[in-house]
Amino acid sequence: MESTELALYRGLGAVRNYGILVLVALFALNAITLGALKWFETNELKNELATLSEKLPAQTTPKTEQTIALPDDILSFHVTKVERVGFYETKIAEKKYLAYANGSNNYVLVKLEESIKHEVQNFALALLLLYVGEVVLLLGWWFFVRSKVRELFEVV
Repeated sequence: MESTELALYRGLGAVRNYGILVLVALFALNAITLGALKWFETNELKNELATLSEKLPAQTTPKTEQTIALPDDILSFHVTKVERVGFYETKIAEKKYLAYANGSNNYVLVKLEESIKHEVQNFALALLLLYVGEVVLLLGWWFFVRSKVRELFEVV
């Protein structure tokens, strides 16, 4: 009977260790998913800024007024000479913006990065709730298996 108890405890310990490994793997998977989402959202924003910048016409004569149609959350600046070309991050009034400077038409488009942050936070909350649900399911499974195995072998 004592060897059965030892084998039972070793077996339950192995199942518990496997459950812990599954929880760690699920946490890592959720973290990777969150990082990938942030990367995708940033690339989508960059693509949006680059596409809008390419559609803007180059100003041929200085000091002429032009009306351009852009989404409400994108700011456009026309400069005489672009010193930095491409994507970069900048701070305006303590808020982080992603900027794209186009050297061919001398426009700088900027968009607040808070929209990405807000979307990623919402997704992170959903992933966190999903992970909590997974932990509850695994703990419930663990207690069920442990009680059924002990009941089967009548180990108290």
